[in-house]
Amino acid sequence: MLQSDAYTLQIAARQRTLSQQIAKESCAVLTGNTVMGSRVRLTKSTVRFDASMQALINGFAGAGVSAPATPEIRDALTATAADWSAVRDQLLAIDASQNHDQAADLFDDLNSIMQDFDALIPMYIASSKSGL
Repeated sequence: MLQSDAYTLQIAARQRTLSQQIAKESCAVLTGNTVMGSRVRLTKSTVRFDASMQALINGFAGAGVSAPATPEIRDALTATAADWSAVRDQLLAIDASQNHDQAADLFDDLNSIMQDFDALIPMYIASSKSGL
């Protein structure tokens, strides 16, 4: 496995975890639970997820992130990015005045994104092994 493959895989795996962190932080903002998260932390996590998503889709050589190695990875990332775009817009607009049904919907959407990365990670692993 090349170093760039390893770093790209690390970023993809982090996206999975970050989606769950964002879910927790968004619930914290919606419920006013400042121990679990805050608007500032949610914004930072959202910006980090978004930047990493763009790096995975387009590659970011300066940070060691490779562009998608296969059309299947590219297509899966593009579909996940479309889902993320809708979720990101919701995240940027939430506040404590919204109802708990919105929190549940947002959690489901972020859980779906996590599952997308569950499927993407083996694709990255298989792609990195194919060049050996």
